Amino acid sequence: MHESIESDDATTWTVTLNDDWTFTNDEPVTASSFVDAWNYGALVTNAQGSSGLFNNIVGYSDVANTKDDPTGATDDSGAALQIPDPLAETMSGLTVVDDTTFTVQLSGAEADWPLRLGYSAYSPLPTVAFDDMDAFGENPIGNGPYELAGDPAARGRLAGGLPLAVQLPRAAVPDRWTDSHSAHRVADRAGPDLPVHHARPRGRAAGRR
Repeated sequence: MHESIESDDATTWTVTLNDDWTFTNDEPVTASSFVDAWNYGALVTNAQGSSGLFNNIVGYSDVANTKDDPTGATDDSGAALQIPDPLAETMSGLTVVDDTTFTVQLSGAEADWPLRLGYSAYSPLPTVAFDDMDAFGENPIGNGPYELAGDPAARGRLAGGLPLAVQLPRAAVPDRWTDSHSAHRVADRAGPDLPVHHARPRGRAAGRR
C-alpha cells in the first residue's frame, strides 16, 4: 500500500501511501492510521509485546520510559521492579504531513529500515481500534484482501470460507521463501487467490485457548 519509502540520508524517511486503500469497514487507510498505531504500539503503558521494534525512532525512549517502583519493591533477584513512567505519549520522530504522507526520523542511519515494515507491529489501525482495543481484538478490522467471518462461531475462518490455518503449498515458492513473512510477500505477488500461511503467535499468547 506504500507508493514510496524514500530517504536521502537513511535517517529521515518519507513514507507516501497509495490514496485508494481502505480498511474492511471502508475507512480510508491514511498516514494517521500508521502513526497512531505505531505510537500506541510503542507506549509502555499499553504493554505491547512488539514495542521494541520501534526503538530506533526518535522519541521512543520517552514513550518507553520506566522507573523504579516507588514502594521499593524488588524482584526475585533483588533488583528494583520497574513500573511504566512515560515522559511523552507519542514519539517525536513521527510526523503526519498529509493524509497520504508521513515522515519518520530515526535515531541513526539505517539503510534497510523499510524492511522492518514487513512486521505486523507496523500495520495500520482504524480509528475504531482506539475506542476499545479489547473489543477490537475480538472483532478485528484489517486492511488486506481478506476479512474475518462476522459470526463468532466461525472464528478462525475468513469471510470467503478459507481456513486461516491453510498452508501455502511448498511447491509454490522457492526454498528461501518458506518463512511466514516471505510467504505473505509471495501471496502479494501472486494475487488474492493464493492461500496464506499464518504463523502461530509465540510466547504467552501461544498458550491461550
